Amino acid sequence: MSLPNLDIERLAGTFGDPMVLFSGLMLLPSILILRATVVTPIDFGRGMMTVFHVFFDLIGNVMGKLRRNFFMGVRTPWTVASEKV
Repeated sequence: MSLPNLDIERLAGTFGDPMVLFSGLMLLPSILILRATVVTPIDFGRGMMTVFHVFFDLIGNVMGKLRRNFFMGVRTPWTVASEKV
């Protein structure tokens, strides 16, 4: 079985944006926890809702720009085989 032509260089710009966003999604709760324990108590639930809101806004913007690929998005045989799907 041979691998398809993945052409990673073509996707490098778009692939980097979600990786930065996912890294931020992991970093921001840690910052909220540290701030709540060291500086002052904060409303952690409100902070996390803000983090998730911003994350989904930004990732929705990035996902709308993705083209058909084997790395991100819905990767079923039907979606990978057809540009229309």
